[in-house]
Amino acid sequence: MSEPAHSFLSKNWHILLWVVSAIFIAGGFFAEFQYLQSEIETLNQRLNKKIDVINSLDNRVEKIEHYIEYEKGYKDANSRK
Repeated sequence: MSEPAHSFLSKNWHILLWVVSAIFIAGGFFAEFQYLQSEIETLNQRLNKKIDVINSLDNRVEKIEHYIEYEKGYKDANSRK
């Protein structure tokens, strides 16, 4: 029983080599995609933090602009009296 399996492998070793190579390459592709996915997640987190900072700064600028317009209107009203 060992003889047929041994003769098959000795005659078709290139098929076994191809299968092992394909599995190894698939593992390499999987590892690379996992690395890229973690990089994308890191970039998304950093981008979300920057968006939060920009939104808070935009809100502060808007409040300051409203305050400046209020002061401008208040001074105009007092100068007309």
